[in-house]
Amino acid sequence: MDHAAQFIGGLLCGGVGVAVLALGIYFGRCRARVRRQREHLRAEQNEAAGLRGELLRHAVREHALQKELERLSAAAGDFECFVGRVAEALHTPMQNASGFAQLLSAQYGTQLPVPAGEYLHYLQQSVGQLAQLLDAMLKLSAAGQRDARFVAVRLQQVWELVEQRHALRIAAMQAEIRVASLPEIEGDPQLLEELFERLLDNALKFQPPGQRPRIHMTARRRGDDWHMVLTDNGLGIPRQRLATVFLPLQRLHEQQEFPGDGLGLAICRKIMQRHRGQIWAEPHEGGAQIHLILPHAQSANAGGFALPVVQQMDAQLTLPSGPSAKSP
Repeated sequence: MDHAAQFIGGLLCGGVGVAVLALGIYFGRCRARVRRQREHLRAEQNEAAGLRGELLRHAVREHALQKELERLSAAAGDFECFVGRVAEALHTPMQNASGFAQLLSAQYGTQLPVPAGEYLHYLQQSVGQLAQLLDAMLKLSAAGQRDARFVAVRLQQVWELVEQRHALRIAAMQAEIRVASLPEIEGDPQLLEELFERLLDNALKFQPPGQRPRIHMTARRRGDDWHMVLTDNGLGIPRQRLATVFLPLQRLHEQQEFPGDGLGLAICRKIMQRHRGQIWAEPHEGGAQIHLILPHAQSANAGGFALPVVQQMDAQLTLPSGPSAKSP
């Protein structure tokens, strides 16, 4: 009996020891798991805090860039206003010079010797070119300065109006014009009419002598924008001039060969900027190809990156208690 009791007691002690050992191993593993979870949580907190700090630094940089962009835009607007005022101020002396030149030609043109008559002719020609340039400068300034009136505009009707204005010229040149169904967008009718006027004039003007112009316009919806492509069979744009041809006074041909103000495509670019659009030229065999992208609707909140956006993102990053990133 004593041996049985001892045997049972030994079994119980052994079972208790095994249980204690198992519990120790279990609780040890639990502690290790909790420690790993804490370390993982701490690493996530540090990573989230670092991400939050990086977002804030990025927001500060973007905010500074936006402020600089606003400053440059204001400076550009002031310069455009200055150019417009200078052009207006030059109109009066230019008209006086033109008027006196016409009086000299009318009263003394036949009496002047040959060199003086030629000089008077060159004077009248130069005054005419100056008047054309001043008019174009005023239009360029107006395209960037005047308040745009955004309404629903049917581009098909605008193009047809411009085409009717050039009807006699188109008929005389036997030009072939094919235009796909153009969309309706939000825009300024007057500015868009000036845009099409300049583009059609260029397509008709810059043609080899005696060639029949062929002009093709397509339009395709891309998300919230419309992508239009104007292609002609004219003289084209040299590849090395594709990027600069939209700058003011960047003429591709001599004034004597193709008269003009040298500001046509610059005015087009300014109009596209006012509509938050894009315009560029691409290489095209046997002519020129102009691409235009116009938004279907004008956004009232068109602007740059702002700090409230980052504050929104910061609110989504709900950080648990723990280490936090220092302010940059």
